[in-house]
Amino acid sequence: MFRKLIFLMLIAMLPILVNAQYRNKGNRKAHNKRHLKVSKGTSSKVGYSFISKLIYGNIGQQVGGGIGSANFLGELGGAKGVGKGFFFDYKFRETRPALIAFYRLNSTPWFAARADLSFAMVGGSDANIKVDLPTTPQETVTAEAGWYRKYRNLSFRSHILELSAMFEFNLLRYEFGRRKYRYTPYVFGGVGIFHFMPKAKYNGQWVNLRKLGTEGQDFAAYPDRKRYSQIQPTIPLGIGFKYNFTREISFSFEYGYRITFTDYIDDVSKTYVDPQDILAEYPNNPETAQMIIDLSRRSTELDPDGTFGYVTRPGEQRGDPRSNDTYFFTGVIKMAYTFATGRSHAPKF
Repeated sequence: MFRKLIFLMLIAMLPILVNAQYRNKGNRKAHNKRHLKVSKGTSSKVGYSFISKLIYGNIGQQVGGGIGSANFLGELGGAKGVGKGFFFDYKFRETRPALIAFYRLNSTPWFAARADLSFAMVGGSDANIKVDLPTTPQETVTAEAGWYRKYRNLSFRSHILELSAMFEFNLLRYEFGRRKYRYTPYVFGGVGIFHFMPKAKYNGQWVNLRKLGTEGQDFAAYPDRKRYSQIQPTIPLGIGFKYNFTREISFSFEYGYRITFTDYIDDVSKTYVDPQDILAEYPNNPETAQMIIDLSRRSTELDPDGTFGYVTRPGEQRGDPRSNDTYFFTGVIKMAYTFATGRSHAPKF
């Protein structure tokens, strides 16, 4: 999968790479000799012009940075009630900071290629779900929907380090130094990879959950559960608005959503494991075994008597493997500096 992803990232960054290579040649005549003549057909001229402008065009190169916020959508935390998909489970309280650095090659007034390096913190806690827990078995009949999510009592935090390559499509004509075309809304999409590391607080310290295998990953009793990779592919999609404040300085405001292919950003996906299986996995290290038991099933912190222990007993649902985790960036404000402007057309052959 990662080979395919790297290939897609190279394809997405092709305009940047080819444009840079062409500019370094410094001799257009020598460059022209290495290309065949373009067909005189009208349709081929149009197709050639469009593609070559994307690859060779350069109306402005930019570097910049931005700040914003990041949010997580997965099993842990979220809005009131039963877990929901997409933004319906959004919880403002779980918003975390995000930082972005980027390079943008504006190929034409309509298209741009971009490379982003982003760092963000995400997190989620079942304690933030605003529902009242029942106090007796009889109250579960009339309890608020989703009370068992708060009863689960799991939480996590993780960093997100993402490298992505994207295309931007401007909905309006956009040019530097021209007041008439100094702003535009835009949409973007591409491919990327990201690294994450879910942790939970235990006895006052943050513990790496992946190393422990809280759902029996790599345990002899669960041969179908393998330890997940912390480097995963992602598909960034989003919308934005950019404005040239001066010829050199521009600002943009955008929202970006990330499609991922893992359900373990929060270390929760499947069912509860049997504590006896954890003890059997660590016969010579009872302290580690106890820590895994405690972190995999934290409802006992709310219900030490086990009145509702049937909700989190071995084999019961801990997460939902049918849908992957996601994260998104909101309120991202970027500033870019234009350090090179050039032709807005393809080289003539």
